Amino acid sequence: MYTNIIYGKESIDAFDKFVADWKAQGGDQITKEVNEWYQSVK
Repeated sequence: MYTNIIYGKESIDAFDKFVADWKAQGGDQITKEVNEWYQSVK
């Protein structure tokens, strides 16, 4: 996604859809789990 936006293959608005899709697929939960793991090993 990032590369496509940088090279003009996608509009900047595509990022908003990317984030919405990420959250709809459980992205917030994944982020929470990764952050919890990181705190336990740092």
